[in-house]
Amino acid sequence: PRFICMVILGLFLISISSFTAKAQKGKPSPPPPDPAIAYITGSPWHGDLNVMNADGTNVHTLVADGRVLGSTSPSWSPDGGQLVFVQNDTRQGWIRFVDKTGIISDLRIPIGGSSYAEPKWSPVPAADGQDKILYADGSVPIPPNIAQSDFFLMNTDGTGTVQLTNEPGEKFYPTWNP
Repeated sequence: PRFICMVILGLFLISISSFTAKAQKGKPSPPPPDPAIAYITGSPWHGDLNVMNADGTNVHTLVADGRVLGSTSPSWSPDGGQLVFVQNDTRQGWIRFVDKTGIISDLRIPIGGSSYAEPKWSPVPAADGQDKILYADGSVPIPPNIAQSDFFLMNTDGTGTVQLTNEPGEKFYPTWNP
C-alpha cells in the first residue's frame, strides 16, 4: 500500500514523505523508510527549510535562507531522498533541489511568480521514465492589473518544460493525484 500524509497549518505547509511498501514472494517486506517532515520556519517568504523525524526528533536546518527572502514550498521526492523547493532572492525565484543531508543541487530553475510556484514532485515516474515537477509560474502584479500564472511540467533535471495551461487569471497550489 502507498502512504501519503500532508498537513497544512496556517500558512506553513508541512509534508511527510511518502513510500510504497511492496511484499516480495517468499520474503518479508522490508520496513518502510522513516517518514520525515519538511517545513519552513520564520515567515513564509523569509524562512529556513527544516526537517525532522515524524516523531518530532532530529530537528535540523537543511537550507538556512534567512539572509535572503528565503525558502518556501518544500515537496518530497517519491523515495524521500530529496526535496524540491522555491528559493527566493530580492528579484528572482528559483526552483531548487536539496538532498536529506543538506547538499543543494547546482541546478537553479528561474521562475517569475516565485512565491506561488509550489513545486510538487510527481508521485510516480511518467511514461518516459522521468520524474516530473509540477509548478505554477507567471507574474503576480499588484491590483488593479490583471495577473496571469499558469501550470508547467518539467523533468527533475530542468529539461522538457511543457506549459499545461494558458488562460487568463491566476492559478495556485498545483498538486498531483497519487
